[in-house]
Amino acid sequence: MLFIAEKTSRTYTDDYDTVEDTEAAWKSAAAEISLASDTSHGRASNDMEIGLALATRLPKVAELLLGGQISEYIARRIVHRTANIIDPDVLATVEAYIAEAATTWGALSVKKLDNAIDVWVNRFDPAAVRRVRVRVRDRGVEILETKDGVTEVLLRLTGADAALYWQRITAMAKGVCTDDPRTLDQRRADAHGALGAGFFHLACQCGNPECPAAADDDGRASQVVVHIYTAAATLDAQPDPLMDGDAPLPPDPGQPRSDITLVYPDGTRVPLDGEPEPAREQESTNDGSPAECRPTADVQQEPESENEAAETPAPCVPNPPPGILVGFGAMPAPLIAALIARGAPVRHLTAPGTDPEQRYRPSTALQEWTTARDLTCRFPNCDRPAQFCEWDHTTPWPAGKTHASGGKMYCKLHHFGKTFWAGWTDSQAPDGTITITTPTGQTYTSKPASRLYFPTINTTSAPITTPPPTPTPPGKINHIPTYRKRNHAKQRAYRINAERKLNDTHVAEWNRPPPF
Repeated sequence: MLFIAEKTSRTYTDDYDTVEDTEAAWKSAAAEISLASDTSHGRASNDMEIGLALATRLPKVAELLLGGQISEYIARRIVHRTANIIDPDVLATVEAYIAEAATTWGALSVKKLDNAIDVWVNRFDPAAVRRVRVRVRDRGVEILETKDGVTEVLLRLTGADAALYWQRITAMAKGVCTDDPRTLDQRRADAHGALGAGFFHLACQCGNPECPAAADDDGRASQVVVHIYTAAATLDAQPDPLMDGDAPLPPDPGQPRSDITLVYPDGTRVPLDGEPEPAREQESTNDGSPAECRPTADVQQEPESENEAAETPAPCVPNPPPGILVGFGAMPAPLIAALIARGAPVRHLTAPGTDPEQRYRPSTALQEWTTARDLTCRFPNCDRPAQFCEWDHTTPWPAGKTHASGGKMYCKLHHFGKTFWAGWTDSQAPDGTITITTPTGQTYTSKPASRLYFPTINTTSAPITTPPPTPTPPGKINHIPTYRKRNHAKQRAYRINAERKLNDTHVAEWNRPPPF
């Protein structure tokens, strides 16, 4: 943290001439720290705040951290809970008491740790206590983990809105016929897709062409453009009927199972109702590989005859590769097949040509191809989906060419930084590999994310000739209009003062004279 603080202090100062200068210096430093520490830009910016606070506001806490007497997490919580103290003398007093007790806080829970810090903040500066506000201020929507094509979404709503929401999705879920294979909860979940497409009904999946609810499109597959990138082989996959409805029932324990045999790694075959059979040598093909393709300790049916046992089973066929819904992880092939079956259009990408396009803005085909190749912002450690990014000429136009080998996707932050932050430059290879050079001369590489998910697909485009990259000049930031009212330090001070004012009632109660 203190190394980060030193780097920040050498790069950033609040005394720049313009607001844009200070913001560019802060974000440029955050980008360098993000690359060096292999973290996101937001985490790097937060580490800069923590490091500066330890170096300039809380030297005793920093000393405990350097000596290994407290953990980094405890130091972070101390910085956070004391951030609203603006009087240096009060801060020094609070820090002295905290530093004396902090070495015993290692086993505390998060809530108890915050309370232990707040005891001293509240004693000397009640207006600086960081309180949990009314729960309604915490309402929002969060996209959580995505696994096997299913994404968890967390909603925090007011009670009235939650009642309306539940009433709506339940009514939509019950609007299909009784032959729909999905459970009520599955239909409630699918109703969100229809709502997202702008529809208030759910299409029935009973498969009956005479069903009136099946004839109405709910827009989940046909109305809204959602880019799912996949290999051509995935388009031949079939929907999985077991994705809907209740889970299959386990076998009846009382049912005879004499036709089931357990096969162990050494070849021993054990009928579930009999004694172990002697191990037999595994048959091999001409190339020495096993003739059978089965997992060890798997459950298999006993062959009915010797001829059947002698037959070589069919080779294992790999499953179709999944698709990628950028920002939400992998989409299994059966889910993509189900979308196509419901009317989702399939559009094949057009590979870029050999010659550059003779204009500044890329064509729709080039934009789509570059988006599919990159999948995310190309700056290392940035996961912004490419469809929300901007097409960037690696060598600035007009010297740079509008071509797949000379352009990539950058999010707005990193596109702005590459263009206006002093000392930054990048170069690009025909396969999409980006080499980024920082103002201090450090280099980092970034490869297209599609190479991780589709390693067999060749995304290399034709080479082009461009001038060597040149670093962004220092004064370029001054050529853009000012759109911020406060620099980084003033914005932080404004937030602290606003939060302190929210504690006016608490301070008045704390300072109320007796009788209480």
